[in-house]
Amino acid sequence: MASVFNKKLPPACKYCRYSVGLNFTDEIICKKRGISEPDGSCRHYKYDPLKRQPDRIELKKDFEKQDFEI
Repeated sequence: MASVFNKKLPPACKYCRYSVGLNFTDEIICKKRGISEPDGSCRHYKYDPLKRQPDRIELKKDFEKQDFEI
């Protein structure tokens, strides 16, 4: 499972502080470059952890009675 603060994450405009995603397309508007692709990046890239959605965690669903005993 990947962490939200993963240092080895490759730079991508969709995670950049200066970018804003468009609702009707998959393009990104960047304050520094203008319109760009979500997987592109430039020298102004600054990672914003709040723009990244971590992977969902799968919960165990087949519990047994002994799982709840102390």
